[in-house]
Amino acid sequence: MTRTPREVLRAACEAAPLEEVRAALAGFLAEAPGIAAAQFAAARLAPAADRLALPETRLALLASFTIEPLAPHLTVGAFQAGRRLATRTVTYEQWFAALSTPGPLDAFAPDLALLLLHLEDICPLLARRHLAAGTTALDEEADRAIGALEEALDGFRRRSTAPVALSTFIAAERGIERHFDRRVEPSRQGRIDDLNRRLGDLARAHANAYVFDYAQTVTDFGRTRWFDPLKNHHVRAPLTPAALPVLAAEITGFLDALERPRKKVMAIDLDNTLWAGVVGEDGSDGIAASGDYPGNAHGDFQAFLANLRASGVALAAVSKNNEADAHEAFEANPDMPLGWDDFAARRIDWNDKAANLRAVAEELALGTDAILFADDSPMECDLVRRFAPDVAVVHLDGPPSLFPRKIAETGAFDAVALTEEDRARAASYGAERARKALAGSTDTRGFLAGLNLRLTLRSPRDGEIERVAQLFAKTNQFNLTTRRYSTADVLALRDDPAAELLVARLADRYGDYGLVGVAVTRDGPDGAREIDSLLMSCRVLGRGVEEAILAEIETRARGAGRMRLIGRYLPSRKNGMVADLYPRFGFAEAAEAGVFERDLGALPPLPYPQHTAIARE
Repeated sequence: MTRTPREVLRAACEAAPLEEVRAALAGFLAEAPGIAAAQFAAARLAPAADRLALPETRLALLASFTIEPLAPHLTVGAFQAGRRLATRTVTYEQWFAALSTPGPLDAFAPDLALLLLHLEDICPLLARRHLAAGTTALDEEADRAIGALEEALDGFRRRSTAPVALSTFIAAERGIERHFDRRVEPSRQGRIDDLNRRLGDLARAHANAYVFDYAQTVTDFGRTRWFDPLKNHHVRAPLTPAALPVLAAEITGFLDALERPRKKVMAIDLDNTLWAGVVGEDGSDGIAASGDYPGNAHGDFQAFLANLRASGVALAAVSKNNEADAHEAFEANPDMPLGWDDFAARRIDWNDKAANLRAVAEELALGTDAILFADDSPMECDLVRRFAPDVAVVHLDGPPSLFPRKIAETGAFDAVALTEEDRARAASYGAERARKALAGSTDTRGFLAGLNLRLTLRSPRDGEIERVAQLFAKTNQFNLTTRRYSTADVLALRDDPAAELLVARLADRYGDYGLVGVAVTRDGPDGAREIDSLLMSCRVLGRGVEEAILAEIETRARGAGRMRLIGRYLPSRKNGMVADLYPRFGFAEAAEAGVFERDLGALPPLPYPQHTAIARE
């Protein structure tokens, strides 16, 4: 007897593994979308998430309207993303008190506090009668709104370092001014744009504060399909049933971007992917990335990839071709948005692409799980899925006009913020090639001396907190304990009088590596200083950074009158390269496994590397 999708989901939630539950959930929602289906699914997914021991995320939703109908959709979206969601909702005018003063929100201890504030509730003059209100009243209203947000955020920051996201504003109705608004003052849309700009300024001025682009989500879906003015007037529930799963998916994606590291490499095929045509058959003048369709679509895809590169994602060309033919294609088409040198790695040969992707990862000193691979060939995609399973794969089937959307919809490159190091990363691979050329021309001592290394050791500044958290999240190989500290944790460590947070920034004659190392030390028993965490980007291996960090930790410990340094090594699947780090620097193995001690009273100070200029600012 054939079971219904509802019965399949119920049975899967009771005993099946995660992927089977996800498949059953997808089948059920395809058969029966809507709020009732979401409620049925959520009621069964919650115990399934407990049974599967999914990691929990705690989300506080602070809305100026009735938001409770969103809850089952959030549970569904979270489960599909592999997490268990605990939510706390605060509605109407209570959002300000919940943030600005101690209360239940503090006890809930959210992993994210998300404000969803509607323009009609926060700036009613601007939303409903901006022409009648006049400039002065509108200015005062906007200042009050931003002032209230700033006061609430400041109050919350005094009690918590948890992430906060501010939603952008959009009017629920276009109004009578839709044809003349941009030509008058006060312009309603111009003022909404200014409010959203000020939200961005507010987020940048506060550590661990972000912007959730609610307005763009509404625009993508359609304003008239999103808002229900009748329900808003009846029960202050302005969202249509169709909007709820869309908003839940957007919030889930934001949580993913907040908690999971983005991919670092976009590996891309060439023929009929980067350009229209096959260069080995059509020649360099027979391919197209401009002009009429499909060339113009491939050109737009290249522009999308160029923008992705500018955000810090390295590009890798992985193609079955003669390398000389591919190189000629770039040389003969200089107007293409991407050039030969825009690729941090190239594997253009006749080897299988799974092996080539592993080679790309090795060349860039990354794991294969840092790569997203895209190809128009289903066979190549299946081969990579089978033989390089850690690589994320996107099959670029269908028209090339949709290629950018297919990449974006994976969420692989989503981020809630970009650091200076992120934006500089893709360009840094060219500098690394120059360093390798220098390394091949001399011995190790001469190579290091020729780099003119400059290392800065100090506490992190406000603008570096996200980068520090990023290193904790992403660094697996040179990481003694692989403890994962979030942005909120990093802020707490920085403010903890019993702990010391040290960062290392490195530069050389070829460029700035950025912030590449982090150490956390704490006061220990019996006059000891304990190294809680020590991690470093693999991009700077062999530069003596770890030597300088350990010397600095010891210098500070001696200056504070400490007699011992204690270091811990907690082995993981990927950090075997640092198993002997502490013994190499004079630490003796203690009785407890993985614990090493250095007697500062009996040993001379650790030296700083001679080839590096040290600054402390």
